[in-house]
Amino acid sequence: VCVCVCFLIFVVLLVLFHMSDIFKCKNLNA
Repeated sequence: VCVCVCFLIFVVLLVLFHMSDIFKCKNLNA
């Protein structure tokens, strides 16, 4: 169970990191 929770947290952080990166690219392009 702990491994599943840790994996879920890792995925969420990864998605948030990519989302912030995409927003930065959009701001630079704009």
